[in-house]
Amino acid sequence: MIQRLPFILFALVLAGCSYPSEQKAKEACDEWRSRTAEVTITSFRDEQPSKPADREKELEIALNEIEEEDLGAYRDADRFRAETRAFQIDFYDELIQEDQEGREMIEHAVTARWCRQDSVNEQVLGYENKTVITKAWKNKQGAKGKGEVVKYFRY
Repeated sequence: MIQRLPFILFALVLAGCSYPSEQKAKEACDEWRSRTAEVTITSFRDEQPSKPADREKELEIALNEIEEEDLGAYRDADRFRAETRAFQIDFYDELIQEDQEGREMIEHAVTARWCRQDSVNEQVLGYENKTVITKAWKNKQGAKGKGEVVKYFRY
């Protein structure tokens, strides 16, 4: 009997880790999730690329392509080329403006925990993003962290 005691205790612990229904498992996960509310982090308005765009270089390339393009089939090739150049210049001016606005710093409410249903395995998974919890999250590619399963709410 004494040799069976560790096995019985282990079985009781496993039995205590499940919930009587899917709804109860969801409620338990929601309660766990709410203990760590959304974290407010100051970061860029828009997601920043890992390598910033060089709009001046891009515009230079676009203008060079316009100059090199064969427009011999057009009646008024010079006018078409001038209009296309003006359009590209305006377009890149707007991109530069968008880039500047996207780099404006604002406050973001970022969720550190969330729940997902896993019906196949009859459980609700509790995800957590440690980058948010440590407030290292940034609205930038590669700096947002990843959600990892840290809790299992079996039913």
